[in-house]
Amino acid sequence: MDREVQQHKWLCRYIGAVAVLGALGVAGVAVAADPHQSGAWLDVFMVAALAALTFWFPFLRTGTAGARSYHLIEAPLAAGLLLLDPRRAMAAFVLGVTVHWVSSKRSALKTVYGIGSHAGGGAVAVLFVVAAGALHLPGGPRAYVPIAILGYFAANLLMNSVVFELAGVRRPGEPFFVDFGWSAFVSGVALATGGFMGLAGRSGAGAVVLSTVPIALVFVLSRAHANRSRTVELLQGIVDASGDTHAGMSVPEVEAAVCARVVQVLDCPDAEIRPDPPIAFEIGAAIPTQNGSRWLVAKPRAVERFRAEETRLLRALAGMASRALENASLHDQLARQALHDPLTGVPNRRLVIRELNAAVARARRASGRVGVAFLDLTGFKAVNDGLGHDAGDELLCLIAERLMRSVRLGDVVGRFGGDEFVVLFLPHDDSDVAAAAARVVQSFRQPFVISGQSVDVGCNVGLALWPDHGDDADELLRRADSAMYTAKRAGATLAMATSPLPTAALPTSTVAAR
Repeated sequence: MDREVQQHKWLCRYIGAVAVLGALGVAGVAVAADPHQSGAWLDVFMVAALAALTFWFPFLRTGTAGARSYHLIEAPLAAGLLLLDPRRAMAAFVLGVTVHWVSSKRSALKTVYGIGSHAGGGAVAVLFVVAAGALHLPGGPRAYVPIAILGYFAANLLMNSVVFELAGVRRPGEPFFVDFGWSAFVSGVALATGGFMGLAGRSGAGAVVLSTVPIALVFVLSRAHANRSRTVELLQGIVDASGDTHAGMSVPEVEAAVCARVVQVLDCPDAEIRPDPPIAFEIGAAIPTQNGSRWLVAKPRAVERFRAEETRLLRALAGMASRALENASLHDQLARQALHDPLTGVPNRRLVIRELNAAVARARRASGRVGVAFLDLTGFKAVNDGLGHDAGDELLCLIAERLMRSVRLGDVVGRFGGDEFVVLFLPHDDSDVAAAAARVVQSFRQPFVISGQSVDVGCNVGLALWPDHGDDADELLRRADSAMYTAKRAGATLAMATSPLPTAALPTSTVAAR
């Protein structure tokens, strides 16, 4: 959160600096330009109107819902520099830009940046033409309009790239100068369009009016092309999102895929699935679940607020996420049932063997040790026969709970079936082995209360260690099981697979060893 606050502060400072530079640029043009030059007011109106309307007709959009729009904004600037004196060209251009940003009802931060950045870039272009006139360069000032537009393009590209960096909207892998190729292409088309209007307009006021017909046609066609491209990218984003979300097999995988696609499709800095609804400038959509609703929330962009269509798109993504999460939840449930004992909920034989093999592999790399305790209950059959199978099932659940409370973090308690349990632990030395054995035996010291009756149940325990008693899970389990039967035949509580632990170290007074 502190990082986001600091990032927002730097963004505000930068936008303030851009606004100041834009104002200084306008003032610089007013001071540097010849005040005695003039231009037709019809041309001023046309340039200002063209500058305002240019933003409503994007030439290109990249991305999806939070698309980056590219406009022929250099067209009115080029036309103004060809038709008007520098002062009026600057005034008309800034007026048109301001009308658009104020009327578009964007956020104050984006409005200030939009006006300031275009004013600053326009000032660079206009001052270049003024300088060409003051230096009496060959061909006259208007001959250098293409170079002036290049200066506008460079200044605007630099300012936009910096604001993308500060706002955190530069996509992973993108260069610092975002979409340089597309920006250069659109600027070239804009220069040609504005040059046509300016050169035609120099023939007279009627030619200016007539030039608006092909210009309007270019604008309409470019907008249609941009919207169609945007629709295609939107649909592709939704299709990709559907594929990603349904490709995940677990709930965390699906949630991660959904959030990643929301970030890509909406061009937002982050997204999450959480129990709380959206706040402030976030947008969210409910995801129904069996336990109520969760929310798919898109974090706000630093400059541009979300639009209504983006909220609708998020709802569509939430709908896909809901179905995918249901499937993933079912998959997780089935996977858990396949790897856990349905009665006690602890790992079953398959998962115990998997965990034991993984523990052996880790111990082999780290030169560690792995312990296996195989338990067989004593007195369980009497409870099962005397109080019934339901009481027996309840007793098994209580035993599993006690065993899980007795082990350390990282140890594993599993049930192999019937009244047989297994405990996996990671000892460092013989004292750890003794401590693990003591915890297992101690869990049976107190009686169990079943249906209001107190019953005593004990256990026989066989211990095996890696690498002392076997090289893999099957061998260790076989040796621990054999040690457990040795203890049972000897009437002992505990037996080690090959060599006995010191009598004083063990938690019982009776020790059997193989």
